[in-house]
Amino acid sequence: LEHSAGDAPDRIDDARGTLGVLNELGQRAVWIPVRRPERVELPLRLVWDPGGAVVGYVVEARAGPKDKPVGLLLDTGNAGLYVIQRMARKRDFTLLGETTTFGGKDRRQQVQRGFFSSFALGDLRYESALVTSTREELDPTGRFHGLLGLSPIAGYKVTLDLARRSLLLEPPGELLEGERYWIVGGQILVEAWADGEEPGLFLLDTG
Repeated sequence: LEHSAGDAPDRIDDARGTLGVLNELGQRAVWIPVRRPERVELPLRLVWDPGGAVVGYVVEARAGPKDKPVGLLLDTGNAGLYVIQRMARKRDFTLLGETTTFGGKDRRQQVQRGFFSSFALGDLRYESALVTSTREELDPTGRFHGLLGLSPIAGYKVTLDLARRSLLLEPPGELLEGERYWIVGGQILVEAWADGEEPGLFLLDTG
């Protein structure tokens, strides 16, 4: 901020808001494991487009002291947990502060950062789950009200069994064969190429 002269005002506001959230967060522990079973299997609900093609998979989580359900689109392109504001407030969302983000339909929008006192995926449960929230609706028909990235299930081997429509979390075990990937800014990048061109890094985004 001391060297921000000449930068876009939106970017300066974003930096100021982010610092405010970090100051409020301080040394507070987040994503504190309460119950972490060896194996968790969660059903996946399909999301269809008007043409009948599958465009995503939804898992049901429970949030807040009353364990209210919330449908979350499984989104490996999202770094953490996102829930729209009207649903977050009904699950006792505690606000830490606001920042500015760039993207979505309106490009510039205010984003709230805070936490749920409790968050569960099946028998996997956390306290102080860090949440991002905005007013922007994700699905006009209400089939899901948030996004779930992979960071809340870090430490597990994650298997998407699309034939059985299930999300399976298991201990990592031995290193598996497969394509290497990179994690940059909390997002998974994989190498891909076409027609003999030089390879590039692409976002692996189930959302």
